[in-house]
Amino acid sequence: MSVSRRQPEADSRLARSKRLGERVEATVIQRVDGLRAAPERDSRHDAVAEHCLAPTDRLPFAGICLVEQGTPVEIKSVAAVQGEREATGRFYLREGQHGELLADAGVYIFVVAVPVPNRDPLAMKLVPASLVDELRGSWIEVEDRCTHTKLAWSHVFRDSEVSDGV
Repeated sequence: MSVSRRQPEADSRLARSKRLGERVEATVIQRVDGLRAAPERDSRHDAVAEHCLAPTDRLPFAGICLVEQGTPVEIKSVAAVQGEREATGRFYLREGQHGELLADAGVYIFVVAVPVPNRDPLAMKLVPASLVDELRGSWIEVEDRCTHTKLAWSHVFRDSEVSDGV
């Protein structure tokens, strides 16, 4: 039997982070016309384009003009940081999930949100998974966790996009 090496406070931070991420996902799906939640809970992505999506003031696109019906969408969120000493928020990308998005010509919706409690989006941007390959760092392998990388929101958004809000 394997014993987890994570501390209880680390598990509670992960659970809290997951809940906050799900709250942002629900908000984005509600706000973006033509986006619906993925049909299965065990799906490797959060949403699907119900019909062709085009960029809007609320959801600009980077590196793509339209999103076709049926395209898988993964929603990633971070909290905007408040102080000069705090590190820029980072999106957590899992290698397996990213590979599936690449294979399916999927896209990410990156969201910078207000720090807790409400996590309302300040800025959103849709980016094809293929373009994210050019932005991300190397994959990190850690025992007891999936292979992942972290992407600073400043690699996706200009400061003015976040400070001006959605």
